Amino acid sequence: MPQLNKQLESISEILNALREASKKEYLNNMKHFSINSDMALGVPVPNIRKISGRIGQSEGLALELWFSGIHEAMILSTMVFPSNELTMPVAEKMVSKIGSWDICDHFAGNLLSNSPIFSQAIEAWHSREEQFVKRSSFSIIAQLDVSEFQKRDAVEYYLECIRTSALDERNFVKKAVCWALRVIGKSSSENHSSAMKLARKLEKLESKSAKWIASTTIKELDSERVKTRVLRISPHKT
Repeated sequence: MPQLNKQLESISEILNALREASKKEYLNNMKHFSINSDMALGVPVPNIRKISGRIGQSEGLALELWFSGIHEAMILSTMVFPSNELTMPVAEKMVSKIGSWDICDHFAGNLLSNSPIFSQAIEAWHSREEQFVKRSSFSIIAQLDVSEFQKRDAVEYYLECIRTSALDERNFVKKAVCWALRVIGKSSSENHSSAMKLARKLEKLESKSAKWIASTTIKELDSERVKTRVLRISPHKT
């Protein structure tokens, strides 16, 4: 019987723990969520998080996990990489290996959004052509700490990135762009107004992607639940 709380110190131990936590039915269901399962084991994310608790923060181990190419190992990598040590050259190497939306969002949320280089990554990647590189930038925005949306200059920059990318028809890009816009719109009453204003502009464009982003955003931000919530949030601090 495996030692469930044993500290994991090597790649072989970690990969064995992932294999032991795999579930065939979960692997079979991954394709229903548009996730490529060719290099996957079928480990639910809560199980991956439990395994991460048995590993110390280590850039070396994290990079070995990432470049193994195993789906769950790449997600685990984003949980054990010390985010304060991430640099743009390393982030560039990592982002080039992303091949699915869920790895992209874990990379952006667990690692990039908590790193000192998040703003550099957004600036460098929001206009890139590669699908998951571009998605990463908007996934970072969507998963930033809410305090970042109290900075008016930053919010205006994010909204401009959203505006210029709203015409991208690729499903995984437009969904991340929309996600970022809706998160900004829910962060304060002032940001709600700015996000709605942009959505109304996108609504008028001759682009299926822009119209979808607009309608999805307006539907959520114009709900009474959201409007009531944002009215209670303090305005920007300058």
